[in-house]
Amino acid sequence: MNRPPKGILALGILLLASAFLSSALFWRRPQSTIGSRPTSPSSPHPATTPQTSPTPSLAELRQEIESAERSGALPKLAAEWRDRCRSDRSFIRSLARILLDRTQSSAAREVAAFVLGSLDDPEAWQALLDAIRQGGEAAWIRTLILAIGSAYDRGRDDTFSLTGGPNVVKTPTGLSVEIRKVIADPGLRSAVQGCLEHSDREVRRAALQVLKFTLVSEALSRREGDEVELGTLRDSFVLRMIGDEENSLRAEAGHSLAEWLVTAPVGSRGHGQVLDSLFHKSLESGEEQLRFRTLQGLKQAELAGTQLEAVRQAALRGADFDQRAWAIELLGAHGESFSAEQRRDFVSSILQDADPKIRETGLRQLTALPPDDQLRDLARNSLGDPAWNVRYAAVAALGTYAGTPDLVRALEDLSRSDPQPEVRALATKTLQTLKRP
Repeated sequence: MNRPPKGILALGILLLASAFLSSALFWRRPQSTIGSRPTSPSSPHPATTPQTSPTPSLAELRQEIESAERSGALPKLAAEWRDRCRSDRSFIRSLARILLDRTQSSAAREVAAFVLGSLDDPEAWQALLDAIRQGGEAAWIRTLILAIGSAYDRGRDDTFSLTGGPNVVKTPTGLSVEIRKVIADPGLRSAVQGCLEHSDREVRRAALQVLKFTLVSEALSRREGDEVELGTLRDSFVLRMIGDEENSLRAEAGHSLAEWLVTAPVGSRGHGQVLDSLFHKSLESGEEQLRFRTLQGLKQAELAGTQLEAVRQAALRGADFDQRAWAIELLGAHGESFSAEQRRDFVSSILQDADPKIRETGLRQLTALPPDDQLRDLARNSLGDPAWNVRYAAVAALGTYAGTPDLVRALEDLSRSDPQPEVRALATKTLQTLKRP
């Protein structure tokens, strides 16, 4: 048998080894490299790399907005955009571009703002901060503030279409969102806090509305031992309460401070200053709205002896009915701070006042005071008051006392002979439910 020449044999072996090595290297390539090769529909090895949707252009997003606006589906679109942000971070940047582009429609910028506001994401926060710094008309700044304060409950599909609630606001484009977020980012919080000085009252109102949750949260944190200090924010609320030109905004700031006062530990930093400012401002004439919004907080606060005496004087000799009625109700809540004799003297003075509305208010507060037979006798004497509203209040107050024989007789007489049907009806009802000694 003829053997091939050695050179040819060696060359053949070398070619076979080279082919084998090339084949092995090909099939050991990374999958992404294989997948990147162009394939035809009939290719036995199609590309396997997951395909991501390209980032939509601003024109495409504008078309989505216009279509949703025509069909009244902006809340649904906002929810879809929020979900896209959570799965594609580049979409956050697309919304940021819309937010900062003043040529975009107001609807597009508003939806972008509230979607970004619903995200717990530093990049979204930065976009909103840039938009605040960019400035604009008052209505736009207000929209940005509300977007920053809007909250999102994970797993809910109705974040932008809530039906109602104490903190739900409706935006110009028809979104319904809840304002209750604690603003954790210092830069964003500082930007909104700066808006408390804005010349437009609705911007200031939005800032107060949004920041109150951060203010009260600070009190809760301090109660739990967290030493985070937001004193400048608290001071800003005090300044709004004292100096804002709008009655309603002074009342709004005072209401938030009253909530903070109830929540913050007594003796904590700023507690005394807030209480003193709140108390003295409420005593001023013309502050009816402030008194109404802060009353519950002051009822729960620990008032000093000098403050209680100031309230007593306001109740007896206040400038107007509103101030006196507020003081009487506040004293009723703090009745245990006075001796029994002091309470009797005060009630006796109030029930002899020339204004029947003041006498009525005093009787309505009897139920807040510790039970006292002499106070009961003062109320029973008011059953003969010439003003029927005072007699009615006296019957209501006496319903909380034990039904002694003389009290039962007095109510029976009233149920038969009082000229006012409302008084007769209440006397009859009270006799049926009166506590028996």
